[in-house]
Amino acid sequence: MEEKQRLMYEPGTSMYKSKYTESTTTTSLQELTESECAPFFVSIPSLDVSSKRHLVRLGLLSNEDSTTIQLLRKKHGAYLRRALYKKDVQKLAGSFVSLDSSRPWMIYWTLHPLDLLDDIPDEDTLVGIVYTLEVCWTNVNGIDDSLGGGFSGGVGQLPHCAPTYAAVNALSIIAAFDAEEYPRATKLALD
Repeated sequence: MEEKQRLMYEPGTSMYKSKYTESTTTTSLQELTESECAPFFVSIPSLDVSSKRHLVRLGLLSNEDSTTIQLLRKKHGAYLRRALYKKDVQKLAGSFVSLDSSRPWMIYWTLHPLDLLDDIPDEDTLVGIVYTLEVCWTNVNGIDDSLGGGFSGGVGQLPHCAPTYAAVNALSIIAAFDAEEYPRATKLALD
């Protein structure tokens, strides 16, 4: 086994990104993926001046001598917020109809990185998100709220632990925002 492991992983090399003790279908697919992606990864110091200038123009490098890629926070934030800024937050765009049963997940997957980027949407958007999650709530027997319930993936669907997990995480993110800056949204998220 030791010989097999030594052949599959050599510390200090970039031949394999992961260390595994046994070759499986998954590890073979991982190796294939890594080899397919390898041509797209280059050493920044080895780039020609024209390529470095291009990366500076894009905002990925601070200057031509830099070797550290910068995160384009504003562009990432703008891309993420597009999913939240709809006149009717409860209505999905045509290209997202197949994700109708994943609304709490889409909200969580959008809010979490925005929270990490410290690029919080405006309060009206946050209130709209809470209302969207609210319509995904379903009581256990459909009538009595005292028995509890859960969140469904979308309006009129059955509650399930997965969308409930995503909805609770999204509401927790909103509830953790500054209550003075987002009074309506944080109060609604806690109710």
